[in-house]
Amino acid sequence: MTVCRSLLDYLLIPAFVYIVFSVAMNTLLPGVDRRVWIVLLVAVTTMVNWYGIKVTSRANFIALGLQ
Repeated sequence: MTVCRSLLDYLLIPAFVYIVFSVAMNTLLPGVDRRVWIVLLVAVTTMVNWYGIKVTSRANFIALGLQ
């Protein structure tokens, strides 16, 4: 049961959100293909997660040093 929930939480729900986002943006800007919106959103999400982890780990390391 836990593996199934993890699969839903980390793979299927973001994929669903990307698809819904691309459909909504395609409605607003029909000249841009849905695949472009999906790739763009995946890239932005990846960058936010990548740099967020770096900044958070650096802040945690500094806080630990100050303690």
